Amino acid sequence: MYTSDELSRVSFIVMREMRVPLITLLTVYSVAIFGMVSIPGPIIDGESTYLSIFHAFYFMTYTATTT
Repeated sequence: MYTSDELSRVSFIVMREMRVPLITLLTVYSVAIFGMVSIPGPIIDGESTYLSIFHAFYFMTYTATTT
């Protein structure tokens, strides 16, 4: 079995290499979710509808994993 010290060293190396891709992914998701929340949707009964942050987050996670 591996010791805790070896596993922490491996996780440190992985996180060091994956820092930029993870930050990029989080930034893209954040911008997309903010855009979906701030853009008005269809007009119902004379009022524009907007997505909630939860609906936008669900939509982004669903479409990102299925395309």
